[in-house]
Amino acid sequence: MGYRSRKRGISLYFDPLIAQFRPFGIGGYRHNLGGSVTKTFDNDQRLTLDGYVNYGFANQDVKGELSLNYRYNPRRFGDVEWAYGDDYMMVNTYESILGTFARGNFARRRYFTVAQRMEWFNGFYVRTSLDFSERSSIAGLVMDTWSDDLFGALNPPKDFPTYTVAIAGVQVLIRPFQRYIFKRNRKFILGSDYPDIEVDYRWGIPGLFGSNVDYHQLRIESRDFIQWPRMGYSEWSAGAGSFFGANLDSIRFIEHKFFRGSDQRLFSMPTASFQALDSTYHTARAYVELYGIHHFQGALLERIPLLNRLNLESAVGGSAVFIPSLGLQHVETFVGLERVFRINKQLMKWGIYRVFTPGQTIGSGFQWKAGINIYDSYRGRWLY
Repeated sequence: MGYRSRKRGISLYFDPLIAQFRPFGIGGYRHNLGGSVTKTFDNDQRLTLDGYVNYGFANQDVKGELSLNYRYNPRRFGDVEWAYGDDYMMVNTYESILGTFARGNFARRRYFTVAQRMEWFNGFYVRTSLDFSERSSIAGLVMDTWSDDLFGALNPPKDFPTYTVAIAGVQVLIRPFQRYIFKRNRKFILGSDYPDIEVDYRWGIPGLFGSNVDYHQLRIESRDFIQWPRMGYSEWSAGAGSFFGANLDSIRFIEHKFFRGSDQRLFSMPTASFQALDSTYHTARAYVELYGIHHFQGALLERIPLLNRLNLESAVGGSAVFIPSLGLQHVETFVGLERVFRINKQLMKWGIYRVFTPGQTIGSGFQWKAGINIYDSYRGRWLY
């Protein structure tokens, strides 16, 4: 819900009533109020003030965030942003379904961040940031009893000493031979025929504002989407990285790189997660990860008489992760059948998949999986 005036260049947004109720917050029910106001100027510069505040009745605590973003150069995506807040953060933002909402995946974070982003030249983006925050355990808070029954051993919050971080970051995104157009003073990206490459460097600065961390982290990733003539489409991603420092064992687990444990029976995002990884892993040392999927769409099954009447599509894919420090070498592949359907105007696709782990024993809950894929009309392609 909100208000918009094109003539004045102002838009207001307020959380609808249904978004204000958070029955599954930390400690139980929390009531949330949030919204944003945006001013767009005649030269397409834009200023956005965004924020929210929520209250938890069990612990009588107020949490929230206030952020300000200013797009000062719309032709080169030049942004500067500030944010201040105090809230409960997810330790691992992409966990299994139960692990995501279990209280053991949360900690308190009081923070101030500042960042700047700019396209230096076509297809070369640089984002610099400084994150100053205090991180503490939520083990002493009053918790809801239902979460223990639902999440079991995953639920107890991890108890650790409060510590402070000051992390400087530089993130570089390279999109070779990027296509684009200009409309007025704005640049619109049309994509590229080559993979994106992303390099992310972070420095945990010891002593700055009382910071208790001292490390360097380097991460390199690449990803691509390929539409093949008459043979469907492929999507893949690959990454590698590590922390560097005199004592990697001293790096708090919250800072680690996490690898999502798989959900039983549920097919998760194949370009970012595994289908048969027995549990969640995390490390401060070197790792390599690979993901990929190819959808034949109708390229194979439509050629088979009778079977083509079912409008089924086929898919294959796989993933792998290697973490030498943990002795983890996990490789998996899968094949699947999919079918497109529609709910109102939304295109969706259900799928049944068989997962294999060459040379390894696979649990019964990970062998057969079902998943739902959603068509993103804004990007003009499926979620995966």
